[in-house]
Amino acid sequence: MDLLSTSGINQLVDQFSSYERYKQITHLQTRKSKYSNLSSAWGTVRSNLTSLKTSLSKLKSTSTSSLFGAKKTDLSSSSFLTATAQNGATVSAYNLRVNQLAKNDLLVSSSLDSNTDVTTLSGTHKFKITSGDYHGNVEVELTGTETNDTLMEKIASAINDDKAAVTSTDIGSFTGAGELKFDVGGTETSISYDKTGQSYADLVDDLVTQINDNVSGVLAENVDGNLQITVSNSDKALTISDASGSLASNLGINVTNEKGASAIATASDFNPTTSKSKFSISADKSGYDNRLIIENVSGGLLDHVGLTSAVLTGRETGGDDDAGFMFSATSETDNALNAKLLFNGINIQRNDNTFDDLVKDVSFSLKATMEDTDSDVNVAITHDTDSIKSDIESFIESFNTSYTYIKNNYTSSETAGRGLFTGDSVALSLMRNFQVTAMQNISGLEANDYKSLREIGISFEPSTGLSISDSSKLTTALEDSSDQVASIFNSDNGVAKSLYDTLENYLGSNGTISNITNQYDNNISYLNDKITATEERIDKSAEVLRAKYQAMQTQYATILNSANYISSLGGGLF
Repeated sequence: MDLLSTSGINQLVDQFSSYERYKQITHLQTRKSKYSNLSSAWGTVRSNLTSLKTSLSKLKSTSTSSLFGAKKTDLSSSSFLTATAQNGATVSAYNLRVNQLAKNDLLVSSSLDSNTDVTTLSGTHKFKITSGDYHGNVEVELTGTETNDTLMEKIASAINDDKAAVTSTDIGSFTGAGELKFDVGGTETSISYDKTGQSYADLVDDLVTQINDNVSGVLAENVDGNLQITVSNSDKALTISDASGSLASNLGINVTNEKGASAIATASDFNPTTSKSKFSISADKSGYDNRLIIENVSGGLLDHVGLTSAVLTGRETGGDDDAGFMFSATSETDNALNAKLLFNGINIQRNDNTFDDLVKDVSFSLKATMEDTDSDVNVAITHDTDSIKSDIESFIESFNTSYTYIKNNYTSSETAGRGLFTGDSVALSLMRNFQVTAMQNISGLEANDYKSLREIGISFEPSTGLSISDSSKLTTALEDSSDQVASIFNSDNGVAKSLYDTLENYLGSNGTISNITNQYDNNISYLNDKITATEERIDKSAEVLRAKYQAMQTQYATILNSANYISSLGGGLF
């Protein structure tokens, strides 16, 4: 190949560039690769230690939620109830019988001919529904053109759509100052007022503005010249009172635990036969304390559908055609609404089917009533050794992942060569901390208590790390002396506590590992800049060399042309 041809020049320049890169850049890239590998390796260490720290955080806890306090429930039968135990529960045993499940109170109307016209009840009808601590006021507007069927539809809709609303009474002019207090779903707000000789109309307009600007969760409006306050969320109760002064009582808006009827009961209209209409009202919460109490305020609507004063106050029984209650509720002890449980021979009642205040940190949920022929359910609260062992196994797995990664990268071998961490004092110190923590006797414990992991069946091998070498020994220790096992981990000098404190120094934004990786990353950044600058310098040198070769190529071409010209003249010089 002609060296001064274009291809020849390109080859010469490429050879120059390759050689200079090999001579000046290769060692920089080798150093960069080393730092990159070390930064990545320490990043893996940090990730492993972070996972281990999470596991240690659970093991070192001494609070009531400590995993060593985990309890479980064993039932002789789960057909009638379930039971769950929290950490604070005491090891114990109970005998139970489910005699009655809690029910939601249910009231039904009379069954009336669906298509019969109702022309005598036009106007507004009002009644009050109470359940538990809350009550709602319902208004039903009739036009006199309803049938029994559409009338019952209107009653059901009025209940299901009702929101808590309070309307003031015209008191003429008002003079006085004070403070109104609003409680909307547990959130209290107060507004101050000073109304001296103010007309009722101006008072209403001022209060509408003041309430809407300051009280969340309600809408204040001027409705037909009166102040109307409506709760936006039906589930939230409204209480209005006089913190000082007498405005609330004078206006008639002082209410306590006023809720929309839709938040305490649900109404349904239906047709028991093709020609009959009926509706029901069901309490939203179960139990005797949440039984339905319905009072007629004005109008004859309730009487028309069979819900007379005698039915409502006497809790008369309803049926297929008659109005009344479906469940008895004579008293707190004599009723068909409460859940009833025979607990260690004692009769217990609650409003719902979950008993979470009967035994500290134990919850019983009733599922079905028992027949006389059913055997009692025996419930045992015991240490949840399986759960605790699972957490210990998770710790061992995280411990070994961290320990073996450091150890394997520290050790040199003929096959793998020199380890990344070989000679690294930080890696060596961390590895030795793992070894000491795993093998040490815990100081500060009682003389006859367990004092090391090996005593509870957990062994340490320098090559592989921790393992449960004797599962039965660990199970026995957890069942018989869970507090001693806990101390091995969570006492002041315990395995989890001491190792967690050690890792604190290595992890975090200012920890040892961050400082190491930052140093490596800074070195990598420096080398990247140096490699880039060197490559640019080599490229410039290559272009200078190329220009020289191209100049020589031009000179050679000129000489060759001159020679050819002289030869053509017959000079015979060549």
